[in-house]
Amino acid sequence: MKKEPFLYAISFVIDAGFGVVGIAVPLLALQLGATYIELGLIGAVSFLVYSLGSIVSGRLSERLEYRRTMIVASSLAVPMVLLFNFASTVIQILLLSRRTLASQASLAG
Repeated sequence: MKKEPFLYAISFVIDAGFGVVGIAVPLLALQLGATYIELGLIGAVSFLVYSLGSIVSGRLSERLEYRRTMIVASSLAVPMVLLFNFASTVIQILLLSRRTLASQASLAG
């Protein structure tokens, strides 16, 4: 199945955005008073969810067309990233980063 060129451009922009989120989340957590253990927990749980999400989304992407999978994953990822603006505790950041990485894994599928 040949992917359309604009999907690569969209994927690049989304991945760049997630790169910024990956840098901003620990800084936001530090600003809210996170300990080093909590920072490690945010990173470890996030990438565990990303790894498992990639497996599931890869299988799903094989069964559905890639464009549909990307649209659904993008529509899930954007609100999750925007919700970081309202996070006021480290626990909220942990939960949001898990969900954000899961939706990012769907985009990587």
